[in-house]
Amino acid sequence: DLDNIPALSRKDLEDLAARFSIEDPYDRTDADLRDLMTKKAEDYRALRKEVDDLKNISPRLANQHAAAVDALENFRVEEAEEILANAREVITEQLREPLEINAQLMEAQAVAALVRGNSDEAYLLLCNAADSFGVLDPLEPARKRILVYFGALYRHGLRYGGASLPRSIDFLKSVLSQSLFSRDPLSWAAAQNNFAVSLRILASRSEGDDSTRLLAESVVAFRAALEVYTRDDHPVDWAMTQNNLGNALHDQAIRTEGEDGTRLLAKAVAAYRAALEVRTREDHPIDWAMTQNNIAIAELAIAAQEATSDSRKHLESALEHVDGALTVFDPEHMTYDHGTATNLRDHILTALKAPD
Repeated sequence: DLDNIPALSRKDLEDLAARFSIEDPYDRTDADLRDLMTKKAEDYRALRKEVDDLKNISPRLANQHAAAVDALENFRVEEAEEILANAREVITEQLREPLEINAQLMEAQAVAALVRGNSDEAYLLLCNAADSFGVLDPLEPARKRILVYFGALYRHGLRYGGASLPRSIDFLKSVLSQSLFSRDPLSWAAAQNNFAVSLRILASRSEGDDSTRLLAESVVAFRAALEVYTRDDHPVDWAMTQNNLGNALHDQAIRTEGEDGTRLLAKAVAAYRAALEVRTREDHPIDWAMTQNNIAIAELAIAAQEATSDSRKHLESALEHVDGALTVFDPEHMTYDHGTATNLRDHILTALKAPD
């Protein structure tokens, strides 16, 4: 079934959704349900791989591993999760190897929880997995959260919404300490950037004061990351964060009326242009094109502002930048990016043709 989702009937899709405990599958359109099950199939394959990778983790866990594989082959995700939890009880010694084995089991258990849509359980498991490394080094739990476990919650939240994205924010908030900044500034900067990205996406899915607050926190976090990611010492990370900052400033601007909104858009463009100091077409063509497209979006927005005195200048700038992006966005291999940039170009051309 998982390998043939495009060909499944409506009834087969609903039956498959039931196996994954999807809420209200009958209320979804065929296209929506098919898309959701395609994503769930990808998650399920990732879970299978996570469990398969445990095969040789320890001879003591051979029986549990075989039972977990069998459970997953028959779509019994909750049973597989319970087997993984029982396997952790087998690992009792507090030595380095069993510690890492226990953490791997918790990570696999968390992935199973996410497949079932239980973000809170996954959050607690990943917290415990990260915190268990504190016996090795007081800063190791923070590094594990930032560099190893954050992505599972973030990706799930990005794909499905729900509690995973707020949980990814909570997951990092506790490690943004002065101690980490002093002893491991690069990990701290990575945490700030990831924290800011999650805040911005959550803001895009929120409304009113909550959205405004989240975006403001996102901008602060991106600027904090730039305290460590300097252009001279970490140019690629600096450019990435400048681009991300530009995105957050743009989002703030479209929620802000009048001249304040125009000023925020100008700041977004400035951040994007800074990123292009490193993101050159020769060295980083795809990143260069993404940032070019971002500038085009911001310039089009500036042109539409009442406070803008010379809209045509900004429209022409937008056209120049989106045309640049389209020299990289190949229609065959980058279909989505090419399509959105082409639509943006059409909007700009329509605005240029409109009477003043």
